[in-house]
Amino acid sequence: MRRINYEEAIKESVGELLILEKEQKQARLRDWVRFVRYLKAGQAKTQLQAGEMIGLQRRQSQQLWQQYAHHGLPGLLVLGYKGGWAKLSSTQQARLLQRLDQDDIATQGQLRDWLEQEMQVTYSQPGISVLLARLKVKLKTGRPVNVRKDVVGEAAFKKTSAK
Repeated sequence: MRRINYEEAIKESVGELLILEKEQKQARLRDWVRFVRYLKAGQAKTQLQAGEMIGLQRRQSQQLWQQYAHHGLPGLLVLGYKGGWAKLSSTQQARLLQRLDQDDIATQGQLRDWLEQEMQVTYSQPGISVLLARLKVKLKTGRPVNVRKDVVGEAAFKKTSAK
């Protein structure tokens, strides 16, 4: 097994690494810089020790060192997370918002059924809730409606009343 002299292998100084560590806003990136700093300063003699100091397993420590060895510190400070894709396109979302403004969809279940019929997109109940939260739509909870409600009278009242 080959021993790596980390003090020579790591190009940056301990002071530079400490400054860079403090500049990081994301905890994961801060830990990765701290991993390299521990190796450079000699606080950890092996990748395993440095990894354990920041809460990583052996394989994660090895991968982190390989990332640093191949790409340097700039390559180490890149998160690979890109996010996911929405089920609805932006035009479908706009159409959904217009539909929700019509006030005929009162519950999330009705919305789920409408999405399935009109746009052929299936959502689970929690998925609908997350979608509405992301679109910043007022909560769609079922509200009681009187069986004797006068729909025609309500429409006439809305058209004639001053805003």
